Amino acid sequence: MNPNLTPPLPSNLLPPGDECYIAGGYAACPERATDIDVWVKAPNVELLPSVRRRVLSWFSAQGFDFQAMEDSRNIHDEYGDVIGGVLKVAVITGAARLPIHVMVTDMRPRALLETFDISTHMVAWDGDETVTISYTSALEEDPIIIKMTPTTPARFDKIRNRYADLRTNG
Repeated sequence: MNPNLTPPLPSNLLPPGDECYIAGGYAACPERATDIDVWVKAPNVELLPSVRRRVLSWFSAQGFDFQAMEDSRNIHDEYGDVIGGVLKVAVITGAARLPIHVMVTDMRPRALLETFDISTHMVAWDGDETVTISYTSALEEDPIIIKMTPTTPARFDKIRNRYADLRTNG
């Protein structure tokens, strides 16, 4: 784990040698975040399940209060080829001021952000650098739907309302 991520995260969150980054709402605006999305780096898509098992075992050994999650998705390019993967691991409560959602991915921060559905939270932070992409919206701007998923409308309303007081057009 990157030691610069320890202020919002427990120092023993991941097994020694594992690296992660934060992406999403907490990276965009820690003060208004409702959770912390932690993305554990895996060397490739085939190793996502074994990294997930190792991290879950670590959470148990460290005594974290967590709820394992079971969901995965492959990320495809415009030709249908798999270019990355995401595998949910768990939600940890009580270890930080906000719930920690842990996922495993083989994608670098910039590539992961390009899969997000709403422009406002297209921000990642690895402790050394903040990463955004060309269509990341500032908090003071209206969010933009980049692509539609089943959860996008509800997430859009939630994100729009979270920063409404920052926009001059309300």
